[in-house]
Amino acid sequence: MSSFRDLHRHFGALTPATVASLTRIAEARGREDVAHGRNPASLETLRHIALIQSAEASNAIENIHAPRARIEALIAERTTPHNRSEQEIAGYRDVLAMIHFNRANIPFEPRYVQQLHGTLCRYVGDRDAGHWKRVDNQVEEVHRDGTRVWPDADRRRR
Repeated sequence: MSSFRDLHRHFGALTPATVASLTRIAEARGREDVAHGRNPASLETLRHIALIQSAEASNAIENIHAPRARIEALIAERTTPHNRSEQEIAGYRDVLAMIHFNRANIPFEPRYVQQLHGTLCRYVGDRDAGHWKRVDNQVEEVHRDGTRVWPDADRRRR
């Protein structure tokens, strides 16, 4: 767009539904700014609750669990991790903090992905943390009789 003369050409391509959605987003952003200015403590409380719920739900997907009180203490950094699950939750907390505080300055580049992975695994002691995988995972099915089957080939071994 070289001037305001052809502005109608660009905005004419948007459907009324898209314009309505963009308007609602802009209005919500304005309400958020006003709410933050009036009562920042409430928004901080909501952010903290969302962080706890996110840590709990995201880690549960990976079968990582801890009592709610422990998750709250880990997120608030009032305690140190006592087991592998808590170590993973603490790493998740640190990565989310990095993303929230630096979101505008983190480009999606391999070195930053590696850095985030290193932070995520910091408490677990994974020596491969922050590095690309060097070998493929071995996926195999183990039958009751001890026979192992690899899905990628018809190889069997006892």
